[in-house]
Amino acid sequence: MPPRGVSREEKRKRPKREGDPRRAGLRPPRVLRQDKLTRRLLVFPQRRGCYSKLAKLEAEEETLDVKLTAAREGVASARAQREDTAERRALLAQLEAAQAESAKLQEQVKAAGDGDPAAYARKRAAVDVAKTAAVRWTGELCNSDSKLTADNTVAIMGYCKSMGTDEAELRQFLEIGRLP
Repeated sequence: MPPRGVSREEKRKRPKREGDPRRAGLRPPRVLRQDKLTRRLLVFPQRRGCYSKLAKLEAEEETLDVKLTAAREGVASARAQREDTAERRALLAQLEAAQAESAKLQEQVKAAGDGDPAAYARKRAAVDVAKTAAVRWTGELCNSDSKLTADNTVAIMGYCKSMGTDEAELRQFLEIGRLP
């Protein structure tokens, strides 16, 4: 059977490690202080990360400030070099007139949208769907075709109270006449 482990001779020839915890007492105090500082930095890595992120963001802010000032200077120089001719003034006046006309047309389109037949038909269809759903949910109690009896009247008033609505509003919405 082969011998297990490392022989004494191999142990003597192997170089000794400085960071061996068994030999911590034999290290000089300067190395021990450095080791303690390293351990503290390893215990609080988030501080180091925060400082590096802060430095990176500050550097990015400086570069963006430089770019911003350069862009502002470029715009200012372009405005200074721009010639104020009669043709340019006429084109600017034409642009303002076109923008004003566009605003007026947008208002007209918005006002005409309220009287749009297609939109009105969609709203009417939505009201019909709501009425059909109300008839389905109330079990034909609120249908204008059905006969309203005293029992139906009590049921309708119960629905109104449970939903927190006024009975008159519900009758008006569902187009139901006076209750008997």
